Amino acid sequence: MGRLLFITVCVAGLSAGCGGSGDIEAHVKSDTSWSGNFSGRSVDGSGNQDINMGTANQVHCVVVQKNTVVGTLSVKVDQGDPEQTTTAAFGTVSACGGGQ
Repeated sequence: MGRLLFITVCVAGLSAGCGGSGDIEAHVKSDTSWSGNFSGRSVDGSGNQDINMGTANQVHCVVVQKNTVVGTLSVKVDQGDPEQTTTAAFGTVSACGGGQ
């Protein structure tokens, strides 16, 4: 995962692993490559992606980092924090949602 700095991810009420086929998604928008932790699951990607994180009755958090110096990275979790964006070199964004 290159320079990804792992940060403790808050996942309230979530047993081991991700939930099943739930309905909370993290929406990643980017013009570069990135790596992230989505409710305990590591994902490497590039560009825009929607990541399913589990059931809506649990809180799900995400931490995503750019793998590049240039570019933009944004993340938003359903039923949660406002969209978070970074343009910093190897910048990191985080957000939580769900639990409703």
